[in-house]
Amino acid sequence: MDFKVRFSVKGQTLFVVPATDLAGMNAHLSFVNKVLAEAKTGDIRRILLDERAVRNSLEPFEAAVIGNILSELDVQSMGFRMACVVAPCDLAAAKQLETMLVNRSLAFQSFDDMAVARRWLGVVQEAA
Repeated sequence: MDFKVRFSVKGQTLFVVPATDLAGMNAHLSFVNKVLAEAKTGDIRRILLDERAVRNSLEPFEAAVIGNILSELDVQSMGFRMACVVAPCDLAAAKQLETMLVNRSLAFQSFDDMAVARRWLGVVQEAA
């Protein structure tokens, strides 16, 4: 899948904006792989995902599979702290994924408010 993502680094935070809808498990896995590769390259541990402009659909079973894959990759021990900001209509699906990831010891939280997400990550407002 040709998945388009825009990355920028400000301070110690990786800002991520997907340009392709996140429909289903394969799209999410492609997105996660690109984000993790970019974060590892820059030795960045705080990640702010801005998914407000794309559709974000994921079934609960797919969220569980993604959680299992990330757990098997031992992502939880890599020290990432991720905040995901979605459109209000996608918050329920994002919270399902959040539950699966938090249950596997990943520091991940979903928001529909960018300012709250920035505070949770410890990102100063003028950074983006």
